[in-house]
Amino acid sequence: MRNNIRHITLLALVITTAFLSACKDNPYLSTSTIHPHSMLGANETDTFTVRTTTLRSDSVLASGLSAYSFGQISSTQFGTTKASVYAQFDLIADQMSSFGTVDSVFFVAQYASLIGDTGTQMNITLQAINPSGKKIVAGKSYFSNETFDLQANTLANQTISCRPKDSVIINGKKLVPHIRVQITDQSFLALLQAQTAATGFYNNTAFHNVCNGIYVDVTSINGNAIIKMNNSSGAYTGLLVYHHTGTGKDTSSLLKMGYGSVAHFNHDYTNATVAQHINQLNDSVAYLAGFGGLITKIDFPYLSKLNHVIVNRARLVVEDLNPSNTKFPAPANLYLYRKDSIAQALEDVLLGSPFGDLSNSAYFGGNRATSGIYTFNIARFMQRVVDGTYNNSFNGFYLNVLGQSVYGNQIIIGGGTHATHRLKLKMITTTLK
Repeated sequence: MRNNIRHITLLALVITTAFLSACKDNPYLSTSTIHPHSMLGANETDTFTVRTTTLRSDSVLASGLSAYSFGQISSTQFGTTKASVYAQFDLIADQMSSFGTVDSVFFVAQYASLIGDTGTQMNITLQAINPSGKKIVAGKSYFSNETFDLQANTLANQTISCRPKDSVIINGKKLVPHIRVQITDQSFLALLQAQTAATGFYNNTAFHNVCNGIYVDVTSINGNAIIKMNNSSGAYTGLLVYHHTGTGKDTSSLLKMGYGSVAHFNHDYTNATVAQHINQLNDSVAYLAGFGGLITKIDFPYLSKLNHVIVNRARLVVEDLNPSNTKFPAPANLYLYRKDSIAQALEDVLLGSPFGDLSNSAYFGGNRATSGIYTFNIARFMQRVVDGTYNNSFNGFYLNVLGQSVYGNQIIIGGGTHATHRLKLKMITTTLK
């Protein structure tokens, strides 16, 4: 019996020595937080050196979007962001009948959401895209720095108040909350009136050749507001035409805003706080802004020192430094990706499920928690980095607002050197001998 006890004690000493040696072999990991009942050789750390750099984003895809926006917001932190749109409209059906007599035309836009202040007044100017110059080609991909030729005359210039909760009463009929800008240019009304099933109303291509679209621009604003328009299948967004035939009753037709429309974004960081942080390596804070504004590059300069391990869990934890900001709300989702010559999704997005699903973004993470924290699960990708799969190409991560072509939300997060809310890479690994 005593021999058995001695053997068991000796075995325990050997295991303990091996465990401690394994820890010493890797000074970049710490076992101080591992529960005594955890597996042998498991190490947990969140002390990796993380460097963050705020960068200007490239232009983003601006056509074929699920939603389009216009307006302007300004803050001392982010400067001024302006959104406008080259709106293209589609026919109700091919070979549409003539409108007859056109009485009035409105650009209407149903609210999907509003960033900024309810009640903000903005002056909206409408101009027609010149179909004889550089124009929108429906189905072609455009980016947010694209511009098109405009006709010199102004179709409309009107001040509206942003009231996303208030319904609109027209001729005694209650309609969904929307803005409406009346087009007063008589030549544009005459253009619509002249079309028939054999000319501009033959199909969308024919219509876009005579009416390529309208540029919706905000020329002045009292306050802060960016309106995101609802242009889904049943939305009240497009070109609303009131018309009649003969002595018939006035009727209305909505030429809906088409997916050939193109968004346009401008960002001015002059005199804003963020101007001091753009391109600052190893900064204590980082900035993110949608609409092709700002992204954050994340580097792990000593990650190559981590080797001979199995990555059991890896989580990137991002903290909002102002989680109670409701005027300019933070993004609901962030997106983490790597970029060599092109931006590429991480393996954890495509193969995150143990059952081999093609997509598992719910596992991957990036969703905002009520505390203002975003967490990404990136164990599979980090294992490949440790194994050397990306030795010649891994150039860090990039963090962005998810759907930045559609969402203009902004957020300031803790950088890699922030005193209390730093961006962290939390990993649990098993050391191999």
